[in-house]
Amino acid sequence: MIHKSTDVIIRFMLALLGAALAASANAVPTITPGSTPVGSWAATAVPGVQGTGDTTDVVMAWDMVKRQPLTATDNRVCVIAFHKPNATEYGNGVRNAMNKVTFIEDNGTAVDVPIAQTTTVNRTGGVVSEFCVDSTLTGLGTNQPTEFRAIGYPTNGQPVVLQGDDTNIYNNYTSSSIKGRFSFFAQANYSPTRYYVGGTGASDSNSCTDSTHPCASIQGAKAKITSNFQNQEVCLQEGKYNLNSTSNTTFRAVTDGWWTITTCPGAAKANTIINSWGASNVNGAYVQLTRLKNLTITNPKLVNADGSVTTNNGYWLDNVDWINQAALCLNVGTTCDYPFFANQGKINGGIFATDTKFSNFNNAPNKAALERNVTVDSINSDSFQNVFVVINATVKNVLYCCSAHPDLNQMSDIGTIYNHIIAYVTATVNVSQQGPFQSMGGALYNAWYDHITFDGSGGTPSWNVMNMSNGTENINMTNMSLTGDLAVVAGGGSDAYFADNVCTKGGSGMGTPTGWTIRNSATCQ
Repeated sequence: MIHKSTDVIIRFMLALLGAALAASANAVPTITPGSTPVGSWAATAVPGVQGTGDTTDVVMAWDMVKRQPLTATDNRVCVIAFHKPNATEYGNGVRNAMNKVTFIEDNGTAVDVPIAQTTTVNRTGGVVSEFCVDSTLTGLGTNQPTEFRAIGYPTNGQPVVLQGDDTNIYNNYTSSSIKGRFSFFAQANYSPTRYYVGGTGASDSNSCTDSTHPCASIQGAKAKITSNFQNQEVCLQEGKYNLNSTSNTTFRAVTDGWWTITTCPGAAKANTIINSWGASNVNGAYVQLTRLKNLTITNPKLVNADGSVTTNNGYWLDNVDWINQAALCLNVGTTCDYPFFANQGKINGGIFATDTKFSNFNNAPNKAALERNVTVDSINSDSFQNVFVVINATVKNVLYCCSAHPDLNQMSDIGTIYNHIIAYVTATVNVSQQGPFQSMGGALYNAWYDHITFDGSGGTPSWNVMNMSNGTENINMTNMSLTGDLAVVAGGGSDAYFADNVCTKGGSGMGTPTGWTIRNSATCQ
């Protein structure tokens, strides 16, 4: 006979063991780099079709900024991935028919992450389950480049491999040979060289290498950097900064990785402000892999890419509040400002926005590679225009005016696009725009729209709930609530759509468009 107190202890220990096993099952796996130098790793073979009855591709993308720094405390690498379930899988309760993602770093030992071991990552607001690994960074030196590849396996369907050059991301996305899939190259054991700007005794004749001998201007600190700008950092004490430049090249730098302009330790973002590029820079400052971090920017003369640098130009907005101080334009063609966010035609290295807010613009960044944890507030056109990956976003106060055509996200008038993901977006407060819109100049392949809550009804004029009109294949929509005033415009013919748990309100509802597989559709209540 077991004594009651002993029984309690046994039950307690079994509970602890169960909790430990559950935690172990859900722990993020670690990955150890191999020894193959970046640039010397041969191509990874693409596996053949898995299972039977389905040959469509996995939809998968990095939830990472290219050339992102990794440290011992910030070493997580993630992808977001989806494959539609077949009828049998769906009947068994499967809603994402991914089997696993295999990660490899520098040609080292492969690490499998099964779908049962996906993790909710804090970087994405605590709601998105992703396939992740934590790198040990073992054997890598300070600021040493490291390459990650990922192979996404569905239960039934075609695996994909994320590998290859990331230099010109925009070109990669429009190239049918690369299909928007590239390696994630990171800077391991990141440790920047820092230059200080602002505060007591500031002078551009100082060394600027410590807080007691700061420069007076961003240009003065930049002038101290005499070689590659990679892993260089200019930090600003609290204050307002005007670049006072006479040319657009103030930010131009020779770099293979990010150089950063940020707040100094202890400085508050709200009190550290860039408020002018200089009177001559109508189109903004040219950039090449420039990271703006923890700053408030209040000037409507916007960041441009450097047309004289033909590769790898782009910028990363990291925890930035970018607010156009001019009133939102409601009278185009007269006297008010009507700023687009960027001259995207010269951006080929990628636009990235993380933990950032955009206010009082015509539209947020056009052709961004990744927007994560962003807020778009007070615009009069597209919340996301030709953006390839959006994860966690809030849209509000879309104030339609004039000749603009506002869409929640617009994919149009560009070449062929592969791997397009928009996940966890809420746009319900004072939104006068059309829902998801796609009308490609080329074609859109392998897309996933997930957990989108949209209400564009009640505005003037009326807008469609959704408009997916042409040139598409393997477009997946899951867990969406879309409300508008007019119809759902759906592609047909050779287009292939999968919709699960999608409710619409407005017009004729989802119906049964040709080429669509629709499960659990309803009218939004």
